[in-house]
Amino acid sequence: MGGPTHAPGEGDWWRRRSRRRKAGPSAWKRGKRKTRSPAGRRDEPLRWSENMTQPRPPRLHHNAERDSEAKQQRKVAEIYQVLDSEPVDIAPLRRMAISEGGLLRDEIRCKVWPRLLNVNTDDLLPPPEEELREKSKDYQQVLLDVRRSLRRFPPDMPDEQREGLQEELIDCILQVLQRNAQLHYYQGYHDIVVTFLLVVGDRLAATLVEKLSTHHLRDFMDPTMENTRHILNYLMPIIDQVNPDLHDFMQRAEVGTIFALSWLITWFGHVLSDFKHVVRLYDFFLACHPLMPIYFAAVVGVRREHRGWGGGNQEPLRDPQRRT
Repeated sequence: MGGPTHAPGEGDWWRRRSRRRKAGPSAWKRGKRKTRSPAGRRDEPLRWSENMTQPRPPRLHHNAERDSEAKQQRKVAEIYQVLDSEPVDIAPLRRMAISEGGLLRDEIRCKVWPRLLNVNTDDLLPPPEEELREKSKDYQQVLLDVRRSLRRFPPDMPDEQREGLQEELIDCILQVLQRNAQLHYYQGYHDIVVTFLLVVGDRLAATLVEKLSTHHLRDFMDPTMENTRHILNYLMPIIDQVNPDLHDFMQRAEVGTIFALSWLITWFGHVLSDFKHVVRLYDFFLACHPLMPIYFAAVVGVRREHRGWGGGNQEPLRDPQRRT
């Protein structure tokens, strides 16, 4: 999963905003008027994946890298060509979200993710009510989980700005739960919501997450974990189809399926440290059947064979770069 490439200056949205604030109110207002979202409602959406990538290695293979950049530029042009058509054909958008590199840029995700979820960006959820937190039975648990989500934000983001985004994250979660009484909050839900918040901004994130919660994530948001366990039970038969020897070993070792729980219910957002990998997976999952995360978990399990599995107390797979 290759990381996206961006034009010079992209990915510095929050730094530009900070500089405008230091320059004074008039400069801040002038800068604000120049940035518009795809829907024309708010400032340019937050684009954090670019800020969380590692420094690029030296150009040892200049020609190969140049060819890769040209290929990505062609893909960007193809995506915008589809988006500019009338009516928009979702099938090629799905193919490009699944293919190498995914949707490449967060500005493209702001346009394509709503299409993949069949969401009308002209009909976004209203701002949350002022009494939202007082009315919510889930507020205290959501607050605790969001406070523990520091590593989901760029490490160089100013504390004041991160805290503001955490407040938006709380409201986004509570608003979706308030509007859909049949949905029940689970720990790990915030890992999915924060990904949408960082990519598309609060208003669009709330609308997309509501649609996602009533479709792709619906089984995880029941009062009990019965349906979640049912989905986890698909894991071993899938592995058996691909690698019967590994399946038999895991059965004898009583590994179980609980190791894949956090992968499944957070779409791997809880266990991947590089945000560009998280959004790349979200491109893939949004373009596929809702059960694709359990198939992907099976692939990860099969590829982990060479590392050994151990017994039932085996720790879940972690990104090697993630600090525990």
